[in-house]
Amino acid sequence: MASETLIDDLWTARRATESLCAPLRIEDHVVQPEACVSPPKWHLAHTAWFFETFLLGKHQPGYVPRDAAYAFLFNSYYESVGRRAEKARRGDYSRPSVEEIYAYRHAVDEDLGNMLASPAGRHPQVEGLVELGLHHEMQHQELLATDIKRILHFNPSRPAYRMEAWGPDPVPEGGPGWIGFPAGLREIGWSAEAPEAGGGFSFDNEIPRHQVHLRGFRIQDRLASNARYLEFMRDGGYSRPELWLSEGWRLVKEEGWRAPMYWEEDGTGWSEY
Repeated sequence: MASETLIDDLWTARRATESLCAPLRIEDHVVQPEACVSPPKWHLAHTAWFFETFLLGKHQPGYVPRDAAYAFLFNSYYESVGRRAEKARRGDYSRPSVEEIYAYRHAVDEDLGNMLASPAGRHPQVEGLVELGLHHEMQHQELLATDIKRILHFNPSRPAYRMEAWGPDPVPEGGPGWIGFPAGLREIGWSAEAPEAGGGFSFDNEIPRHQVHLRGFRIQDRLASNARYLEFMRDGGYSRPELWLSEGWRLVKEEGWRAPMYWEEDGTGWSEY
């Protein structure tokens, strides 16, 4: 049976998804300005559909999905489950409504809580699926954060996600230093037997642990700041092909890049959305 700690982590992850959407208006939930962005309401529904399909549907005897159409609307790439909507068209479907999707999430959570407290929750595969599902949910929280920013920035009124005052980032004392990493044979990837690999949960693309030959490199001991990046721009960073890999330089030319995404220039200088 799933441990109490794991179940607590599950509900924490489920609540966090909805808290990310709390500052949004209803209309913000349904917008898909480009194919690489999913509407927030799709993320809300897809993460509930995941638990309904792979936990409740497989381990709760007699479970009937809340709506058969959701398997088409909210499947992402699970070919074995059946047909699915094209990613570029996720914003084309006005129904179910945002209100219905929140109700769907809460109904799935109730069913999930009941199953985990029942004999079905003691199936040996359940704990692994709960852990996979909550990490999957957290992946979608990262996507939600980037998608919401793109959705709001697409609007020419540049609405704020949340009204909040921010202070300046702390500036490390002294000049930048460098951390060197010598060349050599290194192990990468996850392994339950290797404590330095992190232990605990892993996704399938993190295994098996294996060796690679690492070329020597060094990295600065602090994050790149906007001020430092502005120096790069003023030094011809977007006009010097020797600073780019060929694919990156192709995009610079094709897209007419002059600055990072979300940087905007007015008569006085640059600002960041």
